[in-house]
Amino acid sequence: MPQGFGGGRSPKSTIARVVHGAFPEAPRGKPARVPRPPATLPEGRREIWKKAARIVNARQVFCEGDELAFESLVAALAMKAEAEASLSAGGNRAMVYARPATKGGGTLIIERPEVRILAKADKAIAYWLSRFGLTPADRARVTAERPAEHIDEFLRR
Repeated sequence: MPQGFGGGRSPKSTIARVVHGAFPEAPRGKPARVPRPPATLPEGRREIWKKAARIVNARQVFCEGDELAFESLVAALAMKAEAEASLSAGGNRAMVYARPATKGGGTLIIERPEVRILAKADKAIAYWLSRFGLTPADRARVTAERPAEHIDEFLRR
């Protein structure tokens, strides 16, 4: 008789699979702290690096080998800050109006390049924050290294 129609063995429970080692932990690097900003980093990015490092270190999600990912997060944060500064300096934050732009004498509305850069930076920031478990949705999934006391407690029962 095919599986699922009453024949065969009952499936193991999830806790039984955990106890027997069916779900080995994903290989992770050794937990570490975010290093100091590189000397070649411009001054504006150094402040962003330090601020982001405080947040990542507090969550204890940084491991050896995460330096390049952290640099990408800092670069995206800096790109967003630069685009916002450029938009603020330009007056109108969203659009540039060019006249006369159409044959009928209408106004052509052109998006400023900074708006597109800002959107790309926001997308990159969301990606890198999620990789470090710093978005609300990812906080539930990413945790710091903790001893497997729950398994010992289960085995003692």
